[in-house]
Amino acid sequence: MEAYAAVLTPQESRQMSRLAAGVMRERFIVGRGMLRLLLGSYLGLEPRAVEFRNPPGGKPTLAPSTCSRPVAFSLSHSGEACLAAFRASDDIGVDMEWVRDLQDCEDIAARWFPPAERRSFFKARPDERPRRFLLCWTQVEARAKADGSGLGGILARADRSWIWRVRDVGPPGNYVASLAFRPPPVRLARHCVLPAACCFEAAAR
Repeated sequence: MEAYAAVLTPQESRQMSRLAAGVMRERFIVGRGMLRLLLGSYLGLEPRAVEFRNPPGGKPTLAPSTCSRPVAFSLSHSGEACLAAFRASDDIGVDMEWVRDLQDCEDIAARWFPPAERRSFFKARPDERPRRFLLCWTQVEARAKADGSGLGGILARADRSWIWRVRDVGPPGNYVASLAFRPPPVRLARHCVLPAACCFEAAAR
């Protein structure tokens, strides 16, 4: 936690201090610190020199002044894990959920899921439905993040969802996650971040 907090800017440190101690503060520190360390390594910059642009209601991007080459990114938190995705030169979206029992899965899927996710959910056995529901949900959320139109935009306009391909990331542990991208297909290289050492274990897939 100290290693991630050390790369935050003064503005981010003030933002962090306004959050209640606990999960929300830890998620902010790890998520923003990890983004800075990884983007800094991709761009050849010190982590604190990475500048973000956060338009109201829009998706966060890198400020043009910091982009020696275009890098798109997306970030998701759930449970005790944080997942980030990066792609050169094109938009990307990622979403992750900790698998847990949920109520009203059937009603939500029937009312809100796009056709492909709805069929996938209702084909699952009843005991598999919580996990399948969350996997389908990550597919919808990942498309919304990649598209930048938000969840409401993707759900309201099913035609927008077909712009994006989705892929099961297969995170370790009791999690499901999906990656959304535009063709051509991507080669997925997965790295597990070891917070104590701020280094990576590569597991290319």
